[in-house]
Amino acid sequence: MKTALLFPPQWYPSQPYLALPTLKAHLESRGHEVDQFDLNIECYDIFLSREYLERCVEII
Repeated sequence: MKTALLFPPQWYPSQPYLALPTLKAHLESRGHEVDQFDLNIECYDIFLSREYLERCVEII
């Protein structure tokens, strides 16, 4: 079985949530194919990018 694990945004980027990597390792040890995505970090990458911040400054 192929599974995708998603960690949703708005969590502190300095405090990683370790349940998903643990769950991924367990599922893979049982023969499942698992992809893991940290949408929280991806959102912070966008929100703190130069392009996004420059756009926000223009709006303000």
